[in-house]
Amino acid sequence: RARKVRSGSCGRRRPTALCSTTTASHTRSGICALSLPTARCTSTRASEVQSERKVRTEWPDGEAQLFEGERGAERLVREEFADGEVQHYEGEKGVERVVRVEFPDGTVYHIEGEKGMERLVREEFSDGEVQHYEGE
Repeated sequence: RARKVRSGSCGRRRPTALCSTTTASHTRSGICALSLPTARCTSTRASEVQSERKVRTEWPDGEAQLFEGERGAERLVREEFADGEVQHYEGEKGVERVVRVEFPDGTVYHIEGEKGMERLVREEFSDGEVQHYEGE
């Protein structure tokens, strides 16, 4: 998916009009002032800017991504879709792998394996039925 971002000389990149922060660093238009050139940055403490990290991205189609980790090492831990599906991830930034998928009907997939080699190992249904899988 192509994602629009603004980039200013202060090095901040945020999805346009999607940043959910409500601090004074945002202009009336909703665009993060931290993504504007440094001369227009409204942050009064450099330490605030340097320690900020991405924790959530929301998209107009209802998708949301949640992140954990220090600034620059934020890793995807959960992805929520508009239809109610939720995917859970583990792993370091750039090598996150899906480990569990929850569907709106109550079905849950449990997945194992490294990124690109994931395989379904267990499927749980809302009626209590559980199916186990083996093999590569």
